Amino acid sequence: MKISGIRIAALSILTILSLLTSSYSKAESRNSEFVNITYLNGLTTNSIYDVCTDKNGCLWIGTATGLSKYNGYNVKNFFKEEMNIRSNIIRYLLCDRNNRIWVGSGNGVGIYDSNSKKFLNLEVLSGNTVENKTAGLFEDSMGTIWISLRTGGIRSIDPDTFEMTKYFSDLDGYNYFFRIWFEPENDLYLAAAVDGGLYYLDLANEIKTPFSPSDDPSSVPFADKKINGLTKVNGTSFCMSCEDGTLWLVNPYEKTYEQLPLKSKDGNPYKLRKVSVIGDNILGIGHTNGLVIYDLNKRKPVYKRITHALENKNVYSICGNLENGLIISTFKDGVMIQQESGFSFSTIKEDIKNKKVSLKGSNVTGFAESNDTTIWISTSLKGLFRYSSTDKTLRKYESRSIPKEIDKIAYFSDRLWICSSSGLYSLNPDTKEVRPYREGFWGNSNIIVTEDNRLILLTENRLLEFNESLDNFTPVKEFKDLNVLGLGESDCNTLVAITKEKGLVRWKNGKVTGINHGPFKNESLSNYSTIIFEDSQSRIWAAPPETGVLMLSENSFNSITTRSGLASDVITNAIKDNNGNILITTDRSLSKITESGKIYSITKSDGLINYGFTRSSAFKTSTGDVFLGSRDGVTIIHSTARKAQQKTTATDIIEKIVCNGTDIQFKNKVVLKHNQNSFDITISDIDPYHIISGRSLYCLEGYENTWKPAGKDRKLSYQGLKPGKYTFKSYNPEAEAISIRINAHPLVSVTAIAIYVIALIILMTFIIIYIRNNEVRKRKEKTIQMKVDLHQDKIDFFTNIAHEIKTPLTLITTPLNHLKNNPNIDEEARYDIDVMDKHASYLSSLIKELLEFSKLEKSKMQINSKPLDFCRLVSNIVANYKELNDSVKWSVCVPDSPIWIMADNSATSKILNNLIFNAIKYTESFINIEITCDTDNYATFTISNDGDVIPSEMREKIFDSFVQYNSDRNTGFSKEGFGIGLSVAKTLAILQEGKLYMGNSLETNDFILKLPITDAVEMEAATEDEHHEEIDKINADDSRNTILVAEDHPDLLEYIRKTLSQNYNVLTARNGAEAYEMVKSQSNIDLIITDLKMPEMTGMELCRNIKQNPTFSHILVVILSANLTPEIKIESLKGGADAIIEKPFSMDFLLSRVENLINARKILIERYSGNSIESDNKVDTETDVTGLAMRDIVFLKDLNRIIQENFNDPDFGVDELAEALNLSRSSLNRKMRDILNDTANNHIREVRMAKAEELLRNSTMQINEICYKVGFQTPSYFIKCFRKKFGMSPNEYANSKH
Repeated sequence: MKISGIRIAALSILTILSLLTSSYSKAESRNSEFVNITYLNGLTTNSIYDVCTDKNGCLWIGTATGLSKYNGYNVKNFFKEEMNIRSNIIRYLLCDRNNRIWVGSGNGVGIYDSNSKKFLNLEVLSGNTVENKTAGLFEDSMGTIWISLRTGGIRSIDPDTFEMTKYFSDLDGYNYFFRIWFEPENDLYLAAAVDGGLYYLDLANEIKTPFSPSDDPSSVPFADKKINGLTKVNGTSFCMSCEDGTLWLVNPYEKTYEQLPLKSKDGNPYKLRKVSVIGDNILGIGHTNGLVIYDLNKRKPVYKRITHALENKNVYSICGNLENGLIISTFKDGVMIQQESGFSFSTIKEDIKNKKVSLKGSNVTGFAESNDTTIWISTSLKGLFRYSSTDKTLRKYESRSIPKEIDKIAYFSDRLWICSSSGLYSLNPDTKEVRPYREGFWGNSNIIVTEDNRLILLTENRLLEFNESLDNFTPVKEFKDLNVLGLGESDCNTLVAITKEKGLVRWKNGKVTGINHGPFKNESLSNYSTIIFEDSQSRIWAAPPETGVLMLSENSFNSITTRSGLASDVITNAIKDNNGNILITTDRSLSKITESGKIYSITKSDGLINYGFTRSSAFKTSTGDVFLGSRDGVTIIHSTARKAQQKTTATDIIEKIVCNGTDIQFKNKVVLKHNQNSFDITISDIDPYHIISGRSLYCLEGYENTWKPAGKDRKLSYQGLKPGKYTFKSYNPEAEAISIRINAHPLVSVTAIAIYVIALIILMTFIIIYIRNNEVRKRKEKTIQMKVDLHQDKIDFFTNIAHEIKTPLTLITTPLNHLKNNPNIDEEARYDIDVMDKHASYLSSLIKELLEFSKLEKSKMQINSKPLDFCRLVSNIVANYKELNDSVKWSVCVPDSPIWIMADNSATSKILNNLIFNAIKYTESFINIEITCDTDNYATFTISNDGDVIPSEMREKIFDSFVQYNSDRNTGFSKEGFGIGLSVAKTLAILQEGKLYMGNSLETNDFILKLPITDAVEMEAATEDEHHEEIDKINADDSRNTILVAEDHPDLLEYIRKTLSQNYNVLTARNGAEAYEMVKSQSNIDLIITDLKMPEMTGMELCRNIKQNPTFSHILVVILSANLTPEIKIESLKGGADAIIEKPFSMDFLLSRVENLINARKILIERYSGNSIESDNKVDTETDVTGLAMRDIVFLKDLNRIIQENFNDPDFGVDELAEALNLSRSSLNRKMRDILNDTANNHIREVRMAKAEELLRNSTMQINEICYKVGFQTPSYFIKCFRKKFGMSPNEYANSKH
C-alpha cells in the first residue's frame, strides 16, 4: 500500500505527544514509542484488520465491527447500511489517487468519496453485484482498481466510469487469489493463491502458470507456501512473507528467488502476515507476536527498539514509513501510531563504491565546508578527506605537505586552514597550494570563522586574528593581557571565551565584557572544558570533565547528567541545530535537548553505527545538517523544518479551572478540598499545538489514561473524583503538566468506622498470635542460650586457664633460655634442659591454639575474601612441609593453570596447614594431595594418608570441639592437643562459604576441602604471603641525603642550594610556612637549614613545630641567625635545634657542620639496623652521638625493647607496635624509613629471624616448635622467610650447625 509522506507526516504529529515530563526528566520507557488508539478513543473494537490514510491526513481503520475514521480529534464510525455493503467486517482498505477510500468487507465493496463526503454504491455505478468476501485490493500504475474475491475471481474497475471486468470467475473459496500485484506496463500479473503458490496470470485467456526458476524449470518452489504478503521492493524484485515464517526475495522477470534469513528469539518460526516497504530497502512485516523491521542490505532485522514496543501484539498490517512514522494495525490491541524519535540521521564510514577509502580507525577531529556540497573532514590518524553531499562520495586528499595528524580545520577566504601538532597550514583546493604558518602555532589549537567573516585562532592561550593584507596572524588587542583557556561561538553574533583572569567573557564589537552567571564567577570556570557556546537566550553551555553538561543562565545554573536522561556524563560535543535544539554527544550515545528540556537519546542499538564520538568534532553546515565525528566515521543529523513556536506554561494552555462556580487559582499545582472533587477545566481559545483538525488531546492521569479532546465549549468536565493525586497533561510535549491533589474528607464515615473495627479485630488477633509465638520463641531461645552459655563457659574456662598458664610459663621459659645459653652446663644437664624447653614450647603452642579457637568462637576473627590462586597456595605450603618428614612418600596432583577461589589467604592457609600437618603426624608411609574443579563451581582439595583409619562413626564428631581420635602408633610427631584444630578449620571453611568433611574411604583418611570458585580472573592473584607482607616499601633509588633550605633572601638561598647540591639533594622554600608544608608532603627530608627571621613563619616556629611533632621530630634542624644573642641560643636549643650558626658564615663551616650531623645520624642507623636482638644496648648515654636529638635515641630504644617483649606473639605486628609507641602506622613507617632506612614490618621479622637462628643453633627444638615460639603463624611461611634470610631451609641450617 503506497502512502504519501504528507499524509503520514500529518498523523506523525501524534507521535511526539505522549508522556510529558518535567524539564530534563529521565528518558521515556519503551511503551512511549507508540500512541495507542483503542475503543477508549471511540473505536467500536480493538480488533483491527487494516489501516490507510487519505490526502487530508485522516486515518481510516478497518475493524471487525465496522469502518472508523480518525481525524486526530475524534473517531467517527460507519456501518454496513451507510457504506452500501452487506458486512461490517472490514478487512482491506485502499486510498486511490483520487482520494477515494475503497473498503473491502466480508460481503461487498464500499467507496467513500472525500469530495462529496459520501459513500458511493459500486454495484449501482458498475451495474454488477459484488456479493462475496474481499480477498484483496490493488491500484495499478494506470489507476485501475483490482479487487480479488474469495469466490468469483478478480474484478477490474475503471476509475472514471466504474466499468467492471471479470476474470477467473470460476474460482471457488478454496483456490482464490489471496494477494495480487499487477503491472500492465510490464505485462506482469502476479498472484498468490490461498492454497499455496505464486502464479503468473494470463488474464485474457484466464490461465495461471506457477512460478518456476530459470535454472530449474521443472520445480515449483512455492507450491505449498501460503503467501500472506507480496510487495515490490525495487525495480525487479518482490518480497513475499509466508505463513510458515519464511521470507523470500523473488525476481519474476528473470525467474530467480532467494530465501532471506529470519529467525525468532525462541527459535520458533514467525507466523508472518503482510509485508510493506517502510524505507530504503527496509521492510516492515507483521506477525502474530509483533513486528519485524528487516534490512535487505544487511539481510537481518533492525530497529529493535521500535519492535520491542510491539512484542506480543498480533500485527496485521503496516502503514507509513520510518521517516514520517509508522501506523500499525493490531488484532485486539487497536491502532499503534509511532511517536517521533527526535532524530533523522545517516552515517559515513567509507566511500560507497571504493571500500578502501574508509574512515574506520581514523579518529575524526573536525569539519569545514568549502561550498554547499563539499565537506572537508580532518582526522588525527589518516589525514584529510573530502565528502560530497551530492553524490555521497568520500575521497582521501593526498598531499605530502599536509600532516596526517590534524587537530582542527576551517574554511576561510577560499582556503582550507589546517591546525596540527606540527603547525598551521593553508590549502587552496583549486591550485592545491599548501602554505605553512609555523610561527608558534602548534598543539591543541582551535580555529573559528566568526559570523562577521573573521578567522580567529586560539593557540597557547593566546587569541590571534588573521590579517589578509599582511597574510599573517596578529594578536587580538582586547585579549592582550588575558590567558584564553577556551573559545566558543555564540548565536548573538559574538564569541565567548573562558579566561584565566576574568572567567567567562563575551567579545562583541571590539569589547570584552565579563559574564555573570551566578556562582560561577571569574576564575571559577578556568578549569572547565573548552566545549562551550552561547545560545540565543544568552545561556552558556559548558561541558566539565565527566560531569555532564552545565547550562548557565543569568545568576543561575542547571546541570544535565545521567540523572536527567543522558546516557553518559562523559560529554564530547555540544552544538545547537537550526531548530533550537542542543545536540549532545557522549562516549555512549547521541542526545537531543529540546528548548523545553525534553531529552531524546539514541545509542548503538538504535542504528547509531559510529560509536565513540570524538571530542570537539561537531559542525553545522549551511543547510543546517550537523556533522559529528567519531573514532570510525561520521554521523550526520539531517536538518528538518522547524515547528511553530509553542507555548509551554500551564496558563497558556488552560484558561481557567472552575469548581462549584468558583475560579481556582493555579500555576502548576492545584490543591482542592474533599467537597471540590468535581470541576471543569476550560482550554485556552488559542492552543498552540494542533493535531490534524486543529484540536488537542488531554488526559487526567490517576483518573483515566485515555487522551481525549475538549468539547465544543472548550471544557473538560471531571465529576466525583476520589481523594488523591492527579496530573493533568496536554499532548503538547512542551506544555507544563499540572498537579492536582484532592484532600480526603476530615470526618469519619460509616464505611470508615466499619473498616476501623475490622482492622482493630485483625490487629487484636495478630497481637494475640504474636504474644503466643513470642512466648514459644523465648522458651526456645532460653534453651538454646543455656546450651550456648554452657559451651561458652567451657571455652572461657579453658581460655582463662590458658591466660593464667602464660605467666608461669614465661617464668619457666626465660630461666630455661638463660640455662641453655650458659656454656658451663654439662651435657647431661643440657639434655634435661632441652627436654624441658621442648615441652615448654609445645605447651606454648597448645595455649596459642586454644586462644585462637577462643577468638574464633567469639567471632573476633574477620574474613577478608578476595580472588586467590588455590593451586599456587597449596603448592607453596606443600613444598615447605615436605622437609618435615623425609620418610613420607608424597603424591601431589595440582593443575598447572591457576584455579581462582574467593577466600581469605590467612584463613585458608590455616586450614591447609592443619590438614597437612595432621596428615604428617598420622601417616604411616604416604600422603596424597589432589586439587580438582567440581561442576557445582567449587575447587576441591583432597588430602589422603594411610595409617590408623578413623572409624566411620567418628568422621563427623572429629570436627567437634575438644574431640580427638588417638592412635597408639608413633610417627615421631607429638599428637597431644586439645582437639580443636579441625573444629577451627571447619569453622574457617564455613565462614568462607566452603565445606570441610571426611570422605567415605575405609582404607585411608580422606579430608576434603571445598571452596567457591570465582570468575574474577582478571584481578591480580593474591599470593600466599600477602597476609604477612606490608604495603610500605623503601624507595632507595637515590642514596644521597635530602636537605631543605628555608631562606627569604633569594641570592643567599640560591648560593646555599648550589653549594649543597654537589653532595646532597636540595629542596628550597622562601619562608617557614612553605617549608613546613613541604615537610608534611615530602617523606625523605633528613636535615633542614632555616633562617631565623622569615615572613609568615619564623625559623624558630618552624623548628618548634617539627620537633614537637612525633612524625617529624627525627629531622635535624640547623638555624642561621644574623643576631645570635645568648637569649636566642637558649631559645633555639629549647626549641630542639640541632645546631645554630651565626651570619656571616663560611660555606666550608656550614658544609662541615651539616656533614657531622648527618654522619652522627648514620652511626645511629648502623647501631640499630643490625639483626642482633641486643642492639638497643649499644647506645646508653646522651653523649654517644654528638649533636643527635635524644628523642630519636629514646625512640629506637623503646622500639627494640617493645619488639623483644612481644616477638613470640604471632598477633604482634606493625599496628600493635605503632600503638605501643603512640604513633600512627604511617608515622611509624616514616620514622623507621628516615632513621633506620627500613620498614617496621621488616624490622619485626628480622628480630624474629635472629631469635629463630639462635634457637636452631643452640637448641634441639623441632622446626614447627621454633616457628610458633618466635611468633610465626604457619610453618610454611616461617620456612619461606628463613630461606629468604639465610639462603637455606631451617633443616639444612640446623644440620650445618650440629
